[in-house]
Amino acid sequence: PLKSDMMTTMPYLRAVVKESLRMYPPSLLNMRRATENLVFNGYQIPAETDLILGLVHMFNDPKYFEKPSEFIPERWLRQVDEEVCPHSLKQSHPFAYLPFGHGVRFCAGKRIAEMELEVFVSRLIRKYKVEWHHEDLKYKAALVNIPEGEVKFKFIKL
Repeated sequence: PLKSDMMTTMPYLRAVVKESLRMYPPSLLNMRRATENLVFNGYQIPAETDLILGLVHMFNDPKYFEKPSEFIPERWLRQVDEEVCPHSLKQSHPFAYLPFGHGVRFCAGKRIAEMELEVFVSRLIRKYKVEWHHEDLKYKAALVNIPEGEVKFKFIKL
């Protein structure tokens, strides 16, 4: 049976979840409203201005993520020998990965959502081989992104 202490010994599972959220974030953007006049990077931003952080653009920027269109969970493994795993992320910009936002207004369900994903995937792959034999998954933007069309995974009982 899956126990809570086991979740800390599955770094690759956590890396797969993080890479999945990087490629398919729950939301396309984060938006905040400036509550006072600001100067940011030389730009004057008046109070009451809506500021948008485009997550999809940032997550697909090679400046922050090498080979951004490729699914490389190893990029999230921290203490890995570079010869063993050349994609291992040694250092990254602290705000380059924000699928649940940041600061006082980040998603309160972040940790629960991550744990649910990790538990679900770990239980699923113990019982099934999961395959996808279709074109890349597309999604449509809403408050939270949702798949566009059918999600046709093939589950093969182990």
